[in-house]
Amino acid sequence: MRTFGNGLRTIVVILAGIALILGTSACSWFDSRQTNEPTPNGSTTPASKITVVATLNQWGSLAKQIGGNQVEVSSILSPDTTNAHSFDPNAKQVTQMRKAQVLLTNGAGYDTWADRSLPRSVTRVSVADTVGALDGDNPHLWFSRDARQAVAKELTEVFSRIHPEYKAYFESNLKTWQGDEDELESQMREHSRSLKDPTYAATEDVAYYLMSDLGFRDVTPKDYAKAMLDGAEPDEKDIKAFSDVLQDRQANLLVNNPQQRAQTDATLTQAAHKAGIPVVDITEQMPKDCKDLTSWIDTLSESIISKVSQEQGHDAASSPSPNAGAQQETPATK
Repeated sequence: MRTFGNGLRTIVVILAGIALILGTSACSWFDSRQTNEPTPNGSTTPASKITVVATLNQWGSLAKQIGGNQVEVSSILSPDTTNAHSFDPNAKQVTQMRKAQVLLTNGAGYDTWADRSLPRSVTRVSVADTVGALDGDNPHLWFSRDARQAVAKELTEVFSRIHPEYKAYFESNLKTWQGDEDELESQMREHSRSLKDPTYAATEDVAYYLMSDLGFRDVTPKDYAKAMLDGAEPDEKDIKAFSDVLQDRQANLLVNNPQQRAQTDATLTQAAHKAGIPVVDITEQMPKDCKDLTSWIDTLSESIISKVSQEQGHDAASSPSPNAGAQQETPATK
């Protein structure tokens, strides 16, 4: 009996050991399967994320939409930056740009501070270079649908070159993004049809491309617009001409850049309010409460169309006399 008992205990110990070995092997296999998910090309080694640094958060959001979970995106300028043109990055931000795999800049003289001695390891994507914009052109390219489309395709190609195994993934993200952009463009076109030759004036040319895409005609006095584009202060004559445009209600809308906060802007916005012309504030950086560039433009477009629709409706309701009707037929307001 003692011999049988010892044998039985030996068998139990052996079986327990086998079970432990099998159990450990099964867990190792399961963990391995869970942590090494196959990449799109069937590899079992996931690629590291592409580090992308964008000078502007709106372009950074586009890079994230195209790159998805295969990119790590950060942006240099925040929505609180008062003047991007004269911005000077600190040492930490310079290091951040130099260590990036992809640096996404706006170009056209807007963020020249990002071009300082970049190492060859950094792939630079310039929006201006992609669309052929030059220094002196309007640099607010993120509001141009053509620029957005071109940059989205360029980012897809760049990401695919860095991680070719994820090319299909990046292209799928591009297709999804293009669908959202097509829907936005369709809505903008449809809503614009409800307006009657809409006009606008702007304290600064931040929304030039957006207003053009919406079908608005710019009635900002030329000398004032040229002074702002050249970075000069408009003189009293230019400001007086602008005030007359607003007082005579030649514009259906005043576009204002609240990040400038110049006394001239305050004077013109007050003149617009006095004349009953709606004012829309448009910043140069994407606000914090917008999840991406497309949604930001969608929000701005809806606000612009809504305000101008109300303004034009008000004009029609408040112009019962023949004289008022004749005023509406002048070249400036037709």
